[in-house]
Amino acid sequence: MAATLMRSISFPDAGFGENDQDPNSALQELDRGLKSSNVGEQCEAISRFPCLFEKYPFPILINSAMLKLAEVFRQETAGSNFVRVCVCEVLETSSRHLDKLINVDEFLRRITTVMHSNDPLARALTLQALGLLCGVVGEAKQVQHLVRDALDASHSLELQAAIAAAEKYAAVSKTFAVSMCERLTQMLSALSTPVEVKLQLIKVFQHMHHDAETAATVRGVCLQLLERYPTQRVVITTLHALTQLAAHCLVHIPLQVDLVLLWVSKESRAGVRSAALRELRYLASAAPHAWSSGNVASLVAFTRAARTDAAKEPDAALAAGVAGLNLRGPDEAGDGRDSEHDLTTAAALNVLVTLTSAPALPHLNLSADCELVKLSREFVYDANVTIASIALQLFTNIALYMNEERCDAKPGGSRAGGADAAHSVAVCGDALDAGVALLHTLAHQTHAAPTSPTAHLCFKVPLVSAFCEAELCSLAVCEALASLGGSKRGVLTPHIPALLSYLQTCTPASPASTRLT
Repeated sequence: MAATLMRSISFPDAGFGENDQDPNSALQELDRGLKSSNVGEQCEAISRFPCLFEKYPFPILINSAMLKLAEVFRQETAGSNFVRVCVCEVLETSSRHLDKLINVDEFLRRITTVMHSNDPLARALTLQALGLLCGVVGEAKQVQHLVRDALDASHSLELQAAIAAAEKYAAVSKTFAVSMCERLTQMLSALSTPVEVKLQLIKVFQHMHHDAETAATVRGVCLQLLERYPTQRVVITTLHALTQLAAHCLVHIPLQVDLVLLWVSKESRAGVRSAALRELRYLASAAPHAWSSGNVASLVAFTRAARTDAAKEPDAALAAGVAGLNLRGPDEAGDGRDSEHDLTTAAALNVLVTLTSAPALPHLNLSADCELVKLSREFVYDANVTIASIALQLFTNIALYMNEERCDAKPGGSRAGGADAAHSVAVCGDALDAGVALLHTLAHQTHAAPTSPTAHLCFKVPLVSAFCEAELCSLAVCEALASLGGSKRGVLTPHIPALLSYLQTCTPASPASTRLT
C-alpha cells in the first residue's frame, strides 16, 4: 500500500454513453456504488467521477459529488486507504474543476478528520489530498497549520507527503512561505535530519520568491548549504533551487550567473558540471539581458579549455598504451561514443547558442575579432560533427544579429565557413538532423546580403547530394532544401530532374510520367 503514494493510478475511460440519464440520475448511480460494502465496487464508482465532471461541469453537481468523495475519504473500513488513493487520483485528474467547489469548509472538515487517525499511511494520503487542493485552499490557516505540524512526523511516508504539500503551498501562499522559511532553515541545519529529507526540503526553497526579503534570506541559506555540504546531490539540487529562485527575483540573476559560472570553472565532477551548464542555459533563456561581457568571456574561455582537454585525451590514451595501462573499461573500448570533455564542450556551446538567439544582446560587443566569433569560426571545423553543428548554429546566430544591427564588421568567412560546414553536416546524415535543419537560416542570411547574390551556390550542392543518397536523406535535409528553394526563386531548377528521379525510385506508386512543367 505504501507504494501507491509513489505512483499514480490511471483510470480507464469508463464514462457515460449518449443514452445515459440526466446528471442527477448519473450521480445517484455513482452514489450507490460509493455506498457499496465491496471495495472494488467503490473504486469503480470513484473512477467514473472524472468522466462525470467532464460531461456535466456544473458547479452544483461538482460540489455535491466532491462532498460525497470527501465522505468516502473519511470512512474507516477495510481497504479504506486504497479508496483514499483513488480519491486523490480523482482530485489530481479533475484539478481544473476544483474551483467550482462551493462548500469548501465542509469539504475540508471531512478530509482533515483523517489527520487524527493512528494510521500514518492514512495521514500521508490526507496530506497528499490537501496538497492537490492548494489552488483552492492555499490561504486556509487550518490547512497550513496541519502541513506545518506534519513536518515533525517520524514516519517516512508521512514526512515525504508533508514536504510535498509544503512545496505546493509555498508556491501559492506568501504567508505560508514566509512562515516556513525559519522552520526549514532549522531542519536543514539539524544534524539529525537525513540527507534525503534535506534534498526534498531544498526544493521547497525555490518557491519562496513572493517578496525580496524572503528571497534574500533563502538565497543566503542555500549558499551556506553549498559550503557545508559539497556533495554532488546537494550541490545539484541547491543550484537548481537558486536558479529557479533567481528567475522569479530578477535582481538575483547576475549573482546567480556568476555563481554558476564559478562552479562550472572550478568543478571537476562531471555530474555537477553538467547540471551547472543546464542551469546556465536556463538563465541564458530566461534573462539574456542580465549577462555581462565578462560572463560571456568566462564561458568562452571555459569552452576552449574543455575542448583542449578533449584534444589531450588521445595523447593520454596513447601514453597509457605504451606504458601497458588500460584507461578504458572492457565495454568502453572502441565504442565511438563522445567523451566527457566532448559532451561538456557541446553543453557549453549550447549555452552560447541560447544566449545569442535572444532578440537583444545589449552587453555583447560583437566584432569580427571578438573571442566569441573566433570560437564559433574555429569550432565549425571541429572533427566532432556534433560540436561542429552546434558551432554552426552559434555562427548563424552571430551572423544574423550582426546583419540586423548592421555592424560594420561582419564575421569573416561566413559564406565559405557556412558552405564547408554545410558539406560537413550534410554528409553525416541522420546523426546531425538538427545541424542540417539550421542551414536554411544561414542560407537565408546570405541571400539577404546584397553583396553576396550567388551565396546560395555554396549551399545547394552538398544538400542536393545528401538528398540523392538514400543513406543521408532525412527530414532535416528535405526541410533545408525547401527553405533554400523558397528563399531564392529558381535556385533548385537545375537540380529538379535529379530530385524527381530520386523521388521516383523511393516512391513505388509514383507515376513514371512525372515531369517538370
